[in-house]
Amino acid sequence: MKPNIKVEFWPGTDNFRSIEYFNKKDQLHNENGPARQTWHKNGQKLSEQFWFNNKLHNEKGPATITYFAINGSIAFEEYWLDGKLYSKKNWEKQK
Repeated sequence: MKPNIKVEFWPGTDNFRSIEYFNKKDQLHNENGPARQTWHKNGQKLSEQFWFNNKLHNEKGPATITYFAINGSIAFEEYWLDGKLYSKKNWEKQK
């Protein structure tokens, strides 16, 4: 099944603003990576979100990651399974 993909660019540039993947039910969904990715206007990645059937979900790591614009290092992470938020410690027990 091919996903539906929505791509946006920053106005007046070739820089991505966002890429989103949807399933046939028009739900955020990607089994092979983040379903939503966003970028700062300067081209530096802003965030990644892993969605499965419209629920935040990632068994391999954080389901949401936010990056600093200055150097691209990780600013913030959240761990989700089936739409439920976990601390990293509890996520490791659940997966």
